[in-house]
Amino acid sequence: MSARELLLLGRDHGAYGALHVAEAGPHAAGAISAGADPAAPSTRFKADPDRPNEDALLILDDGRRCLMAVADSHFGHRASHRLIERLAALDAVPDDIRAVVAWLDGGVRWPASADDRSASTLCITLHDRETGRGAGFSIGDSTAAVVGPGRLPLRLNRANAAYVHPGRDARIGRRGDPFGFTAAAGALVLCFTDGVDECHYRRPETSLRPQHMAALFDKTGPDPQAYATALARAALAGVDGHPGGQDNLALAVARA
Repeated sequence: MSARELLLLGRDHGAYGALHVAEAGPHAAGAISAGADPAAPSTRFKADPDRPNEDALLILDDGRRCLMAVADSHFGHRASHRLIERLAALDAVPDDIRAVVAWLDGGVRWPASADDRSASTLCITLHDRETGRGAGFSIGDSTAAVVGPGRLPLRLNRANAAYVHPGRDARIGRRGDPFGFTAAAGALVLCFTDGVDECHYRRPETSLRPQHMAALFDKTGPDPQAYATALARAALAGVDGHPGGQDNLALAVARA
């Protein structure tokens, strides 16, 4: 079965307050937004006011295996977009996360300019629906998680303060953290940038928390598009009376 692809790049979705949600076949969906607040503190780190959305996402889904990736740049969209576009050039969904990382290491072309400040987080998940097993790779503070019935979301990766820097990181595979996971039938695998869990900019304690994500799952069930829509809208609106929409967001959701 050929893979269904969803590629969403922030440079194409720069209007504050707008949300774009799309399916990658019947089992996965993605959402992207520049955020809702053009005066948010996050705008200090945007290199180009005309292209304020520096996040990007990719979903490749062949029915059995699903590859998802999100990337979040600072100081320009180039780093995140190059990473995600390189992954989008895969001919098929790999069966090993090491092949995904090797593909990145073998083909990302950074700009030659030494003054390009753009740098990006990267979070990738690859899971097999037949076995329930998955693996991932991450650099920075974007998140991979599993949410299912009757339980709080389980974060799969460790957040850190690292970024992928153009021209400096010839071997991306040496900089990131690999991880493994299982995802049972009836659950959803999530991959998202910090515009979700820090929708109140740099205040995770007053942003979307695991209990909010679990409550949304109780309403939508394991419907990827419904859940992606609900979670992204909540991030833009804010929770418990606190501000939201204060950063770009990219969110990928797939049925386990």
